[in-house]
Amino acid sequence: MIILHEYPISMVEHYGFKKSFNTLQPRFCYALAPHTAEVLADMLKECIQSWNLDLRLPTITMDNCKTNDAMMDILRGEFPYGSLLLYGQVFHMCCCAHISNLIVQDGLSVVVADSVQRIRDSVMFWATSDKRIQKFE
Repeated sequence: MIILHEYPISMVEHYGFKKSFNTLQPRFCYALAPHTAEVLADMLKECIQSWNLDLRLPTITMDNCKTNDAMMDILRGEFPYGSLLLYGQVFHMCCCAHISNLIVQDGLSVVVADSVQRIRDSVMFWATSDKRIQKFE
């Protein structure tokens, strides 16, 4: 639905989406703290197996953080070696959108960081007193 209608991925954080999704699948997995690789791997494995996806799951796409990498290493060892596509070589796919976002953020921080700081300093200067605000306006 998100891809077909080109909705923003952030819509999954909206109250209405969460409410309707929980209505469709009340067993939607809410992860309690701590969010360690072991806890998340156990929860994801339980969901995958309860939905009978363990023998049909070619890949899982996640952003690239150390916890997710460790979780996927744990999961790769939990499923039958022969049941994974290419014996698990492509089981963990990194999210291209997340990687692209990180690259763009790094690039922007180098290019515009100084300009953004100057704008913030300027706003701070003009917003510190009513006289300055009046003069600015």
